[in-house]
Amino acid sequence: MTSHALLSINRQHIVDNFINLDHLSKGETAAVVKANAYGTGAQQIIPALVDVGVEDFFVAQPSEYAQVASLLPQNGRVYVLNGASLLDGDMLADKKMVPVVNNHRDLLALSSHQGPVAYHLDTAMKRLGFLSKDWHMIPKNPHMVMSHLSCADEDDLVTQKQIVQFQEVVENMAPERASLANSEGIIHHPTSHYDLTRPGIGLYGGVAFDGVKPVMTLSAKILQKNNLNKDDHVGYGATFTAEGPLAAYVLGIGYADGLPRHLSNQSYKTSQGLELSFLGRISMDSCVVGVHNATFEEGQWIDLIYSPEDLAILAKVAGTISYELLTGLGSQFRGQRCL
Repeated sequence: MTSHALLSINRQHIVDNFINLDHLSKGETAAVVKANAYGTGAQQIIPALVDVGVEDFFVAQPSEYAQVASLLPQNGRVYVLNGASLLDGDMLADKKMVPVVNNHRDLLALSSHQGPVAYHLDTAMKRLGFLSKDWHMIPKNPHMVMSHLSCADEDDLVTQKQIVQFQEVVENMAPERASLANSEGIIHHPTSHYDLTRPGIGLYGGVAFDGVKPVMTLSAKILQKNNLNKDDHVGYGATFTAEGPLAAYVLGIGYADGLPRHLSNQSYKTSQGLELSFLGRISMDSCVVGVHNATFEEGQWIDLIYSPEDLAILAKVAGTISYELLTGLGSQFRGQRCL
């Protein structure tokens, strides 16, 4: 191997996670593949999902549409969540395209569009979507109305309010399809399922549920082992000082590869039981770790992420979420990838 770090993406486990979430869903199940399938590689992941019968895919930007559409069969659909007013005539003429209309500007831009349209309602997030005062602009019996759960993993009260509000809209507008549940909605809120669920992070091993399989593993090679003495410093700014003898392992991965710099001087325990500490500041191309309950030698490999639990814990220690860690590593990693 010519690289000092290895990022492995298990394509079959993404498919297995989809199948498990689909079994939980009361209606049909789509796949959210925005941001290059959350950094895991849309070009490889989408055909595998098509092979198990997935027909509906969601992306964020018009620029993502062409790649996804080219991988789908004729009955496939690509819902573009943002930027309906930026879609050109060729895109809108494609029967696979379903624009998501978020506001009055989008509505005007698509006034002559004859194909199916999804209407996004803001039921809590104050992000994208028609505010409640503007819901009268949406025509009756649309192809789809949709919204997005903001607290499905944290706050039952907010989620239940969203479900009640969305249900009123569905009863009033009588759409062909209604879609509300994200990954956490599928797992925790069956009344949010409606006709089409939209798992994203759950496909990629970023949330816990029965049967979830790990999708990403991240390993780094020990480039050098330094035996520290008391009062030795590590890294830029000398922000770590050894309190006594300590083995310090220099790993071939840094923040340029998507490893968050906020992990500097932080510790965590991996699902394999390793007690790891990042010693000093993480550098662009490398980092230094201490392992408190195991011994390694130069040339050996250390697993930094081995399970969904590792992904979640490492994200929490870095002060972020698994979404950001997953997409950051996926988009920035410079080492060897294995799909």
